[in-house]
Amino acid sequence: STRKESSAASDVYKRQIMKHLILVILLIPSILFSQDHRFQIDYNEGSIKKTFLIENNKLFKISGTIEEIYIFSSNSIAKEYLTNLDQSLKPRIKYRIGKTTLFVDSAESISYYSINTPSGSIGQIKSINNITFTYLSKASFNQNAGVVGELSKIGNIKVNYYTDLAKGKHRGKIKYLGNKKFNYQPWSTWGEKAGIVGELTSIGNMKINYYDTDYAIGFKGKLKSIGNVKFTYFLDKAENRIAGIVGKFKQQTGKDSRLIIR
Repeated sequence: STRKESSAASDVYKRQIMKHLILVILLIPSILFSQDHRFQIDYNEGSIKKTFLIENNKLFKISGTIEEIYIFSSNSIAKEYLTNLDQSLKPRIKYRIGKTTLFVDSAESISYYSINTPSGSIGQIKSINNITFTYLSKASFNQNAGVVGELSKIGNIKVNYYTDLAKGKHRGKIKYLGNKKFNYQPWSTWGEKAGIVGELTSIGNMKINYYDTDYAIGFKGKLKSIGNVKFTYFLDKAENRIAGIVGKFKQQTGKDSRLIIR
């Protein structure tokens, strides 16, 4: 009897362990791909206007280059702001960091680059609250790409830009932010015809697609999907032509735990 009770107790314990393991496995995707992207969409144009991206406690507002950086006291507050853009959470103190606007909660100490530093950095803010900023120099390839003075490092986060002469219209845009790579539509005759050359096609493992066939009448070149979220437009049908709505935005469907679209 004692052995049977012990065996039963062991079976119950094993079932409990299995339940916990299953729960952990189910939670892994949300842990790995928790919301750290936000896209501002122009539904009329069918295009991405702004991208918000979280790296630790820093939120980056990006449109080709870094427009704004918000430094929060924690990653959880950064994620909360990303979710609803609650202005009461936004850091109040504003500084110009090269070509970027920086928002912080406090400025306990600030230092500047002097004349003994590389070109592109002279007179710029070097650090705020021990967070160091570095800038791209006046090297010829940076000048040609129009990125002189852009941030190349924010604390321990590195930033890299496309500076080559490719025809993809992405020269001067962000290539890497931390370990996330930004890819853009390269040049091709069909891409040029669709009007998507130079458009953002991925951030890390987040894929972005556009309508590019001749069948996409009225919405060729418009946003098709971001991750698992899809965008559809009114088709070229008689009733839509009569109503004058061919190619206009119709519906956004699908969900992706990695991103927010507003």
